[in-house]
Amino acid sequence: MYLVTELCEGGDLKDLLQKNKHFTEEETRHIIKSLSEAIVYLHKKDIVHRDLKLENILVKSCHQGNDNDMVNIKVTDFGLSVQKGGVGSENMLQATCGTPIYMAPEVVNGHQYSQQCDLWSIGVIMYMLLCGEPPFISSSRERLSEMIMKGELTFSGPVWHTISDAAKNVIRCLLNVDPAHRITANELLDNPWISGDTSTIVTRTNVLEMMRQFRNAPEEEESVEMSEGLQNLSLTSSQDKGSGPRTSQELSVTPAPPEDVIDSSSSSKPSTPNKKVKKYRNTVHTNTKVKHFCLIMH
Repeated sequence: MYLVTELCEGGDLKDLLQKNKHFTEEETRHIIKSLSEAIVYLHKKDIVHRDLKLENILVKSCHQGNDNDMVNIKVTDFGLSVQKGGVGSENMLQATCGTPIYMAPEVVNGHQYSQQCDLWSIGVIMYMLLCGEPPFISSSRERLSEMIMKGELTFSGPVWHTISDAAKNVIRCLLNVDPAHRITANELLDNPWISGDTSTIVTRTNVLEMMRQFRNAPEEEESVEMSEGLQNLSLTSSQDKGSGPRTSQELSVTPAPPEDVIDSSSSSKPSTPNKKVKKYRNTVHTNTKVKHFCLIMH
């Protein structure tokens, strides 16, 4: 039996990294983009690689870019890969396997995990490409596991002074200890940093993360965003039989100036004797400011 594969003359990415010490951000972007495209393809096929590392990324060739030699890579070694839904896949996706420094926290724990473990490995690879060292390293397996479980990242050293905040944020999203909040392969491929925009901060798509970000936002930005959100908020009540000819009405929540409160008692339409108008005054605190809203319920 003969197995014919592509010739990758450049060896693997680990050898190339040891030779270069570290890659520039532009070179790293090109490699991570190519790696993301490969993993998006695999995950669409429900294939989890489970052993992504520098040694398993072969260098097909290098071609001259605008400023740097760009590396053309190939993902290899599917000996530990598993296809979700296949025979025995549930047990396989609970097994602790792979290379320790690249293992995701959920793999270290041996809990049920998914293709998100591959994204953690990509984060480790990206970190190593930029600085030449892994984000978590220890001579003790137990200590290494503890460091991975905590996921406390540091960007110390002169090399990180040349790396954009956008790249660092991508690493943080990849090395999120919670796989549910970790960026996906598709989100990584669509990230502005991949397309070359180093000024854009990565956007978290998880709702809880967005709410937390909104809560911690500066006071001025929070006030603007709240006003815009409330202006778009409207509710339509069902038909009120006791309100005369009005068959429906729009119930709106409108922000008022801080020192004023909307007063609808001057409305031209009198209240019916068997209907009481209840006023609810809601107070929303935004740091030191207090916004008042009046919700009129019929």
